[in-house]
Amino acid sequence: MHKLYKKLFLTLFFIAFLILLLTQPEKTLSYAAKGLSVWYKSMVPSLLPMMILSGCMIRLNITTTFASLLFPVTNRLFHISKNGTYALLIGFLCGFPMGAKVICELYNQNKLSREEATCLLPICNNIGPIYMLSYGLKAFDAKPLYIILVLFYCIPLGYAFFHLHNKNFPSIQTSKKVPVSFITALDESISDSAAGILSLGGYLMFFNILLVPLEIFALSPKLTTFLACLVEITNGLSYPGILPPYLYLALLQFGGLCCIFQTLKYLLKTDLDFQHYLFCKLKLTGFTLVSFFAYYVFAFFVFDV
Repeated sequence: MHKLYKKLFLTLFFIAFLILLLTQPEKTLSYAAKGLSVWYKSMVPSLLPMMILSGCMIRLNITTTFASLLFPVTNRLFHISKNGTYALLIGFLCGFPMGAKVICELYNQNKLSREEATCLLPICNNIGPIYMLSYGLKAFDAKPLYIILVLFYCIPLGYAFFHLHNKNFPSIQTSKKVPVSFITALDESISDSAAGILSLGGYLMFFNILLVPLEIFALSPKLTTFLACLVEITNGLSYPGILPPYLYLALLQFGGLCCIFQTLKYLLKTDLDFQHYLFCKLKLTGFTLVSFFAYYVFAFFVFDV
C-alpha cells in the first residue's frame, strides 16, 4: 500500500510539473536560467577545481599527508582519523556538496570506517565560507560579518566535539593496491568531477523551477521567502530583509532541499544512512536557530544592534 501511494504521489507530481512547464513557459525559463546562472558563475569556477584536486589526492593516497599538520588538533578534539581530518578540512573550506563527495569517496575506497563517515557527514557538509562571505551574509545585511561567520561554523564544530569526543572509531585495514600514476589519477578525477558538476547544474535548474508556483499563487512575502530558502537557498536569499536574520542563518545551515538532494546523490553510491544525515542536519538547524536568536536578543539589549 505504501508503494502504491508513493507511486501515485510521484505520478501526480510529475503531471503537475509538466502542466507547469507547458502553461508557464516564460516563468519556467526565467527560473531555469537563474539556476543555471548560479551554476556556471559560482559553482563551476569554485567547486570544479577543488573536485578535481581532491579526486587526484584521494586516488594518489596523499590525503593523510595533506591532513598531517591539522591531525594532532582534530584527533585530540574529535578522535577522528587523518582521512577524517582531510574530509573535515575540505568540507569546511569548500561547502556543499564537497563534504559529502569526499566522505563518500574515502568510504568507498575503504579509507574511512562506516561509523566515522556517518558521524562526519552532517558536520562536514555545510555552506562554504566563500559563499557565505561573498553572498550569503551580505544578502540580508548580517552584521558584524566575521563574528556571525565564526559563530555559524562554531555550531557544527561544537556539535562535533560533543558527539565525537568520546568515540573510538575502528581502524581501517587498507588493502595494498597498485600505485596509480598521476596522469591516470588526473584523468579519472576530471571525468568524475565533470560528470558531478554537470549533474549539480541539473539539480539547481530543477529546484529553481519548483519555485515558479510561489510566484503564481502570490503567497505572503514571509511565507514565499521561507519556502524559497527551504527549496533553493540562493534564490531564497534574493528576498532580503523579509525574514529575521536568525531564520536566514538557520536556513543557511540546513542548506535547502536542493543541497539535501545533491548530498543524497553521493550517498546513493554507498550504504551510508541518509535518514541519520537528515536528522542530524535538522538538529544543527535547530541549534543554529536558537543560538542566533539568543545572539540577536543579546546584541539588541546590550549593544542596541
